[in-house]
Amino acid sequence: EPTNPINLELDADFDELKMWAMVLGGTPPYQYLWSTGATTDTIYNLQPNTFYEVTVTDGKGCTSVEHFYIISGTDNLQEKYAFNISPNPVSTELRANFHLPAAAEVSIALFDAMGRQIQTILPNQRLEAGEQRFKIASESWPSGVFSVVINVDGQPLAHRVLKL
Repeated sequence: EPTNPINLELDADFDELKMWAMVLGGTPPYQYLWSTGATTDTIYNLQPNTFYEVTVTDGKGCTSVEHFYIISGTDNLQEKYAFNISPNPVSTELRANFHLPAAAEVSIALFDAMGRQIQTILPNQRLEAGEQRFKIASESWPSGVFSVVINVDGQPLAHRVLKL
């Protein structure tokens, strides 16, 4: 039983396109292994629409893993499509509402905290311009954090959702 477990957090600076792992606890020295192959506490040149993972191993061989998914252009798309998810947190039913200024190819999917797609809510299809409203049954989801990702003509827009 570790008496000093590793607590691992990720932080990022998107202006400088870098992400770093902050380790609290555990036993130094720490070894880092990123999904990019990097072995330092910081990685650079972050790319949009990319899943990153870091594994930290301490001096006693204890490990901790953390994940981060970067989605590009969320702020501009948020304004353009007025994407809204409610209620958040959710228990039994989630509502996804957005506005299409013109007809577009749209898909909606649900991702778990590790970036794995776990449900297709709307397979890719052409929707007409105007208000779009979807009800998503969530009672079967386990408790945790999820991302609802809407793709409009190939541009992803994500909202994090907490399931109680």
